[in-house]
Amino acid sequence: MAKQNDNPRRYRETNDPDRVAALAERVAALKPVAIYASPLERTRETAAPIASATKKKVVAHKGLLECDFGDWTGFRWDQIQEKFGIAAYDWLDVLENGGIPNGDTADALRQRVRPCVQAILDDNAHRTVAVV
Repeated sequence: MAKQNDNPRRYRETNDPDRVAALAERVAALKPVAIYASPLERTRETAAPIASATKKKVVAHKGLLECDFGDWTGFRWDQIQEKFGIAAYDWLDVLENGGIPNGDTADALRQRVRPCVQAILDDNAHRTVAVV
């Protein structure tokens, strides 16, 4: 598997502390019995206020890693279109039809995520969990 993206610049641009705090309050109101996140720093940082609000520990699971964007990693959508000829709205088709160069294919992503999600469901049947 190619390198996963944990771009701190992108994280700072999209992870507003007020929005994260509001999310933590809303999730805490659901009373989750467990909190799961990918091992990426930004997902664990997003999960931390939820963990604090619920008094639960965040369980990091590599099966929850996002799609590996391979050669596209670090580029904005307009740059991907310019450099690779792929429009932002076509990326799912690319993923399904052979994958992103040096990144995930849809099958690889499903093979990683599906067993993880199934294990979470099996371990927490009929209970509420949070997955970040």
